[in-house]
Amino acid sequence: MFSAITDANHKRTDWILRLSAICVYDVPATEKHGKTMNVVFHEKEGCRIHAQIKECHIDMYKDYIKEGEVYVLMNVLVVKNYLPYKTTKHPYMLQFMTKTPCKKHI
Repeated sequence: MFSAITDANHKRTDWILRLSAICVYDVPATEKHGKTMNVVFHEKEGCRIHAQIKECHIDMYKDYIKEGEVYVLMNVLVVKNYLPYKTTKHPYMLQFMTKTPCKKHI
């Protein structure tokens, strides 16, 4: 049922991921980019992946995503990790969209 993040790539959009948030932090706006909320997710198999929530979507997730909680994500956008700093070794990263359901997994 759940996809492995080791398989994550930009060729699909129907991902269903079960991930634990291990680090949640904000990056302030710069001249070129708006503020972002960032999350490093970990799956039980040991792989980690960076996720970015753009400024226009932060209010939807800022009080919900907490370190140490496990979430099920669906319809998340997978893109090449283009960031100049890397929080994980994964070549891709996740980008949340308006229609990215994020539910706590119990």
